[in-house]
Amino acid sequence: PSECSIETFAVQNNGKLVIAGNFFEMNGLGCGNIARLNTDGSFDDTFNRHKGSNGGVYTGKRLANEKILIGGEFSKFNNESASNIARLTKDGDFDPAFKVGSGTNGKVYAIEVLPSGKILIGGSFTSYNGNACSNIARLCPDGHFDKSFKTTFDGTIRKFTVDKNNNVLVGGDFTKVN
Repeated sequence: PSECSIETFAVQNNGKLVIAGNFFEMNGLGCGNIARLNTDGSFDDTFNRHKGSNGGVYTGKRLANEKILIGGEFSKFNNESASNIARLTKDGDFDPAFKVGSGTNGKVYAIEVLPSGKILIGGSFTSYNGNACSNIARLCPDGHFDKSFKTTFDGTIRKFTVDKNNNVLVGGDFTKVN
């Protein structure tokens, strides 16, 4: 694209920086909207050696086990079906053990891992893997939809954070909750 952007980043335990957004190459090499930089700032060509995502990556979250959750506006990651959400290995390969099924039917802008290990995703969507939801969904650590979570928002969710009391703070373009 003529306009490129970095939308999210995460520092790995080894000090390397994973960046994601809207860019298809780095240093002349294809990277499909996600890349890793070495600690000296150089491009790490051992990360995501395949095609990456076929659309923008707007959010990411490094997990304690070094895997990486990403969300955005894409239908594939490394040619694997991944409708707007995927989990990657620490080296940027698609992790098929994270079962999103048909994923979301719209963009994912926010991901937060809760102290319980469950995962909140937010954005602009009305379903996750065929389950009705309104711009927010809670997933089990393996990617399955948590049907016990019933919260709804009337507009796009753009950001989550968890405070010191484990309360979830939500930001976005909405006026009503539930």
